[in-house]
Amino acid sequence: MANSWIFPSNNYGMVTGIGEASIETFKGSPYRSLSREICQNSMDARFDKNKPVVIEFSCFSIENREIPDYSTLNNSINSCLEFWTEQKNKKTIDFFKKAKKVIESKSVNVLRISDYNTTGLLGSDKEYNTPWQNLVKAAGVSDKEGTSGGSFGIGKAAPFACSDIRTLFYATKDINGLSAFQGIAKLVSFREKGLFKDGDSITSGTGYYSADRKNNPLRELIPIIQEKIMARIYLFLDFKKMKTGNLK
Repeated sequence: MANSWIFPSNNYGMVTGIGEASIETFKGSPYRSLSREICQNSMDARFDKNKPVVIEFSCFSIENREIPDYSTLNNSINSCLEFWTEQKNKKTIDFFKKAKKVIESKSVNVLRISDYNTTGLLGSDKEYNTPWQNLVKAAGVSDKEGTSGGSFGIGKAAPFACSDIRTLFYATKDINGLSAFQGIAKLVSFREKGLFKDGDSITSGTGYYSADRKNNPLRELIPIIQEKIMARIYLFLDFKKMKTGNLK
């Protein structure tokens, strides 16, 4: 299926729960960690060394059905709730009750982070070991030297700690003019449904909004992205803590 959410099967292997270590690491101070990791990564990718990197944080709301392939993502979140309710796992049930409420609300709050004077996320047309691939589709992998202040290792989990539905979108137009757009949802394993699915088939827990079954990024950027921006991150989350000044 083109331009859709795809949640790969775990092939009857590991079942992923809600307590992913890399995300839990940032739960104590999620927004501070988010700003630190994002800003460091942008500064490490500075293009013109004689000019500063500019990073813009913008908050706004969109209708829930503006989320790309909303129905599949919504169904997946509901499937997570259903599956883990069967397991009687209270922590997971509580998380997905809140996630269900967020995604089924008429409007969804979005935090958009943009940067200027960066190289963008290079290598979105390659399979391995590029800034794009290491950020979007790799775990425990960094393409940076030891002297670099940031990394695409555990720090890339910080945005997910801020999202009530653990979902974000990456978009870039790099210095070579290559555009890429992709969504990532770090949910939990759930039972797959639909035509041609085995009744006991379970997902790995991480899904991608992709151009094809190989989980390649889309080359067209959605309308709310301005193409002059080198790199963007979209987070869907509840801003209540931020509005009350509780920025831990």
